[in-house]
Amino acid sequence: MQGSSSRPSPTLRVCSHCGAPYRWERSSADLRLTFCSWSCERHSLGTTLEALLGAWSHVPAGWRYLLSA
Repeated sequence: MQGSSSRPSPTLRVCSHCGAPYRWERSSADLRLTFCSWSCERHSLGTTLEALLGAWSHVPAGWRYLLSA
């Protein structure tokens, strides 16, 4: 068959929490390359990255590149 490949698409990832395949571009999680949704992120980590950073009034400059994606 033309066009079929045994390699997964580079845009499809597998969620670390639930194991479901997902497109990382459409993930609602802050850690998009790890979790398919904010719900899986919260269940796996116990909180979300946004909630942890919300407790800080200042985000270190070294972390800004991580959050700009």
